[in-house]
Amino acid sequence: MDNNNNNNQIENANQNQNENEMKNLEKKVTKNLIKDYSNILNGNSFKDFSIFVENKSNPFEIKVHKSILSSRSPFFNEFLKGQNDINSISLNQFNKKEMESILSYIYYGNISFVNQENLIQLLEISIYFKLNLLKEIIQKKISNSINYSNFFQFLFQNRNLNSNEIEIKCFELINQNFSQIQNNENLFNLTKEEIIKFIQFKQEKKEIFQFDFFQFLNNWIEKRNQRLKGKKEKEKEKGIAKKRLFHSFFSLFDKDSISKQDFDKLKQFDFS
Repeated sequence: MDNNNNNNQIENANQNQNENEMKNLEKKVTKNLIKDYSNILNGNSFKDFSIFVENKSNPFEIKVHKSILSSRSPFFNEFLKGQNDINSISLNQFNKKEMESILSYIYYGNISFVNQENLIQLLEISIYFKLNLLKEIIQKKISNSINYSNFFQFLFQNRNLNSNEIEIKCFELINQNFSQIQNNENLFNLTKEEIIKFIQFKQEKKEIFQFDFFQFLNNWIEKRNQRLKGKKEKEKEKGIAKKRLFHSFFSLFDKDSISKQDFDKLKQFDFS
């Protein structure tokens, strides 16, 4: 019996050793592959395509390989498909550093350039080149970087990106800190669409809307009317427009998302 146990222990130990050796070999293969493709990118052999960046009048040329670009980036695949004679592209909206960083990801999966300083810019670039995995990595990095001191900044920067993950993280912080920020000027810079999305966000969480949120809505509508330029409406017409806007928000609320006590308080706003 003891011999069988010893044999099993030896067999298990040998199996674990073999598995560890295989894992180390796989890591070595990956490491060598990264090194090889880094050398391919930084070398001069077999390059058949040029990317021109920076100044249009005096662009910087980066030589690359069509086959690698088209296999790793949907953007380049679409651009190069069926165009065997094309040998260059001008991407003057990007600088040398940005393009070299993106190429290092395309060639060998480098993400060391993803840092705190330029996350939004890198997200825009990853979207442009349709690099979905890199986009996901950067969004996660941004999401982990969003905090009480910067969530408005990220929310406003996200307007051109439409990242749901960034938006949700910002909404969570607005929701958690609403009583502290309800008079913050940044809150009044939310667009109507962002307020609608925030209402929907809270509804999905099955949360009750407190009276301070309706106070904010009332004040946001007042400030919005004040900011409207070139519209010399009569006070009566402004009042009608205000009621319509409030009702457009109010129609979004579920009946169970407002307490009866707070619902009765809404009468003071005279939106009936």
